[in-house]
Amino acid sequence: MKRYFPPIDTHSAALSSLFYGSTSMPESNVSEMRQAFLCLTISVKKQLRIFSDHIGLCAYIHGM
Repeated sequence: MKRYFPPIDTHSAALSSLFYGSTSMPESNVSEMRQAFLCLTISVKKQLRIFSDHIGLCAYIHGM
């Protein structure tokens, strides 16, 4: 089973401009946003891994 992950390039460019390019935002807000985004990314990756493990288990059971 092939996993599909969207390309990171477009997102990272937009995010870096959002986090580093905007000078109007105070530094504390930027670091908070960065932290929140990191937490979000980690939780999504965990959910994806659990989901793909579940699919693999189902495929294994049905394949027996």
